[in-house]
Amino acid sequence: MASVFQWYTKRLDKEVKDETVLRLRMAAQLVQRAAKAKVRVDTGGLKKSIRYRINKKRLVARVGTNKVYGIFQELGPVVGGTSYQRSERRKAANKQWTFTPYLRPAFHENESAIKAILGVTGDVLVGTKMKISASEILLD
Repeated sequence: MASVFQWYTKRLDKEVKDETVLRLRMAAQLVQRAAKAKVRVDTGGLKKSIRYRINKKRLVARVGTNKVYGIFQELGPVVGGTSYQRSERRKAANKQWTFTPYLRPAFHENESAIKAILGVTGDVLVGTKMKISASEILLD
């Protein structure tokens, strides 16, 4: 009697995707905790607003904030943007605002742990070699 090997592609795909989403969530939570520990606190609003989002369809995790001033705290004065962002930049310039990056350091300081969580090696993580833009910091 011959053995029959059945391949359950849909079930396997779902299990792989579910495991990937779980690992992305763990990595995002790690970066979120590290960013909250690194962010400069005046009122605590920015720290409280640091969140993560998982795009299950694209299998992408993003950590950021919904506070516009979080862009300036991470990147310093940025060129362009909306009129609100430009007015915030002028206010910051008048106050001699010093900026303290918190997202990129949180990611880079935990990169080896993130790779271990995701089970990857090398330079496969997006953001390790790329320049971050203001739109990537803001979450809806």
